Amino acid sequence: MALSPTEVERPNGVEFEDFTHESDFILWEKELQQKTAVLAECLPYEGEALDLSRALLASAAVSSLIKIETVDNGEQTTLMTSAQRANYDPDAKAMVLTNAKTDYLERAYKSGHTVSVDLFAVDGELSQHGQSMMNVNVNSMKYLTDETLKNRGRIETHNAVRQQKYFEAGLLCDHTLVTFSLVPEAIEKSKAKKLGFFTENMSLAIQAVGSADDDSVKLESAFVAGADLDGRRFDLDTVKQLYLDLGIDIQDKNTEQILASPVLIHNSLMKDGVVDIVKLYDCIAGRITSQRRFYGQQASGGNDYEEHKKECTRRERVANEVAERTADALIAAADTFSAPLDATRKLHELNDAELKRMIVTDSSIDVAVLGPTAVHAVEQARMYYANNDMMSLQISLESIRRNGSSSSCPNGGFSSGESSVVGVESLGAGMGDENQEEIGGKQEMTCPFCEEKTSGDPCADSITCTKCSASTKYSEEENNRRAAQYKKLKMIKVASQEAVDKNFWGLMKGVKDDSR
Repeated sequence: MALSPTEVERPNGVEFEDFTHESDFILWEKELQQKTAVLAECLPYEGEALDLSRALLASAAVSSLIKIETVDNGEQTTLMTSAQRANYDPDAKAMVLTNAKTDYLERAYKSGHTVSVDLFAVDGELSQHGQSMMNVNVNSMKYLTDETLKNRGRIETHNAVRQQKYFEAGLLCDHTLVTFSLVPEAIEKSKAKKLGFFTENMSLAIQAVGSADDDSVKLESAFVAGADLDGRRFDLDTVKQLYLDLGIDIQDKNTEQILASPVLIHNSLMKDGVVDIVKLYDCIAGRITSQRRFYGQQASGGNDYEEHKKECTRRERVANEVAERTADALIAAADTFSAPLDATRKLHELNDAELKRMIVTDSSIDVAVLGPTAVHAVEQARMYYANNDMMSLQISLESIRRNGSSSSCPNGGFSSGESSVVGVESLGAGMGDENQEEIGGKQEMTCPFCEEKTSGDPCADSITCTKCSASTKYSEEENNRRAAQYKKLKMIKVASQEAVDKNFWGLMKGVKDDSR
């Protein structure tokens, strides 16, 4: 049975009461300094963290131990209330932007990507844009209905409290808390997919919280593959061996228990932050699968982690532009929200639409992120875009809209807001490389049905051939019928013109003969 935070067992031989005396605690600190890694559940702060986690989870909203953020009408800070206040509250606008960006990146990059954000201490609590990270998890719990996600939500709340306690104790100055979030192995693949897990390559998230100073910490997340396309998982064995390489045995733990067992690693082993954990993961996964790995994916060699960090930075710039568009649309619709989930669903709708357009021009996005039913349409759309065949492109885009489905990380995926609570994104600027030309407005294109030159706006919701009247609004069968009718009429017109020309030149010949 999965272990919830309230059921986490204390390690054998460790009684937290043993650390009530300062001399005992100093001895323990010296022991920690000699270790490179230690399980969070073995730290002396675990008793206090468990108590606070239980209090937060019991209330799910209000606790005497922690300040819960409110707005003027007494509601908790959510994506909905932030969107409604964004026009006059800079922190609220920043929170909406962060949620939009994080949600988009989680949809677009299931593996081979890292993100980094800074968390600042506000009234002593680690926060982002004024929102306590502990409260983010507590707020999320109110909207979860699935038992799998509820349990992961409880674990995430416990982990957030751990981060807070370690920050207060100064542990995150010389150490980094690393957490592994894997696709649950105890549920069917179809259910996992429905909950928002990316099951095509069993994508997992590695979170690292550290590099602390007096008033901030760095939160890094790396997304790596946990299975090949043939469905064989190697993530669980890899993570267990990774812990073992650090001197910790977790062979009997399942995916939820691993999520509940983050490891505190000395910074001497993480000079490059979370990327160093990715390197270790790749090395172990390579040994297990007998295949070179790069962010968990099969690789042929020559992969440069430093260069890839630059690519991730480029993706961040593109995601910032997407987030601006999504946030503006979300804020514009804020008055229509009557419940927090309305904002979450709107964010899903907006970023889902964004991704389905962006995937055409940004080749760094895996064609599989919209699911297997959309892969062919994505590949076709990219080809049509490269060949400037805008009419065919529109047809492929319509297929992507119908057949593609995106998701951000479910709870436990380290979103910076409640955007991923449900577990459920015009071709233009910012869609791909920095130097990619913007497309839009009237352009010349070739109709794929009648093969005639026509013109149209590739950014429009639909496009219609000015010659045969085929349209992205119609089925392929209907468009073929219209094109066939056009070609038939064209042949009749050509034949008629040839007959007229023949008669004309015949008459002209007669005139010439008479003139002689």
